[in-house]
Amino acid sequence: MNPALDLMLQKARYHSLPRDVIDKALKKGAGKIEGQELQEVHYEAYGPAGSALYIKAITSNTNRSASNIRALVVRMGGTMAEPGAVSRQFNQKGVIMINGKIKKEVVKGNDITSVIPYDLNELEDDLMSLDIEDFQEEAGQCRIVTSFEAFTTVKKALDEK
Repeated sequence: MNPALDLMLQKARYHSLPRDVIDKALKKGAGKIEGQELQEVHYEAYGPAGSALYIKAITSNTNRSASNIRALVVRMGGTMAEPGAVSRQFNQKGVIMINGKIKKEVVKGNDITSVIPYDLNELEDDLMSLDIEDFQEEAGQCRIVTSFEAFTTVKKALDEK
């Protein structure tokens, strides 16, 4: 139900992170380890040339994080903004990039993984049945945009195909 958590777990498994490290991080994030309660915090700022910055962080010490982020923003020539001044300019989306299909095979006892270019017509047919907002194909890459809520569902469906 949490796309950000699901993505982090997939990345951890991809990088072969040990299960006990993942479990400890999950317990820490859920506040089940005494004195190790993590919170998600949001900061809004304006960077150089008036660029809008919406900063999300996970921390166990909000005071330390706020001062560190404030110092970093000011050092780079920006200013902190009032809550709501920047966030209204952003929408949270899911973006999936596809280069092709992954083909796994065993050749002479070795696991070989290769990327096969996708068939655009077949990919379009697959995407039409999914809850996506937009897709663009350019130079052999396909960029798929979904709502934040549908990201995990769309990614799992594409992984299966």
